[in-house]
Amino acid sequence: MPPGRPVIHATQEAKCEAELYVHRNKVSINLKRRLAARCTPTTRKEDSQAIDAVGSGVVHELSPEPDTLSDCLGIVREAKDELIALAATPVGYVERILRQYVASVPSDSDGEAPIDRRDGDISIIKDAIWTVEKIHEKAHRGQDKIWDTCGVCDEWRAADEVCRAIRRLLAYLQDVLWHLERSYGELACAFVAKELMYQNNCDTLY
Repeated sequence: MPPGRPVIHATQEAKCEAELYVHRNKVSINLKRRLAARCTPTTRKEDSQAIDAVGSGVVHELSPEPDTLSDCLGIVREAKDELIALAATPVGYVERILRQYVASVPSDSDGEAPIDRRDGDISIIKDAIWTVEKIHEKAHRGQDKIWDTCGVCDEWRAADEVCRAIRRLLAYLQDVLWHLERSYGELACAFVAKELMYQNNCDTLY
């Protein structure tokens, strides 16, 4: 598709999905469009990469931009493979992270962890969130480039499913962290009452 030519969606469903995607990523898309309008062709690629780096909130070495639809799908597949290698099932992964955190909480002399203590290693959960966020950044980068290439299409929908799965796992971990930052007792009570987000979903596979 020629650069700058708007994508035309043939069905109402595709149009709705496109509008939802634009709404969800409005800030990033608008920023890219403004930069693209004033950039020369030789600098457009570098600016797009810089926006992705700033938007992610981290500084990292920029990898080359994908040139073809196949390249974009390859990025999404890599992200999905990384996700499955890290967390074969979302529920199982969250429970494993929880066990690691609980094991880091110092116990009293009777072997019980006091529910008002917060001195476990919270970095276990924060590091898990950071790792999953990096995988999401990669998958979303591939999805975003598919959008730029052909808008809502079967490939974009496949990439969206991967991104949704990653965001769901992120939500589970962030929910655990939210309860824990209130108190260890809050997390323990929510776990016993089965009120944690991951406990109320049937996500055994992606």
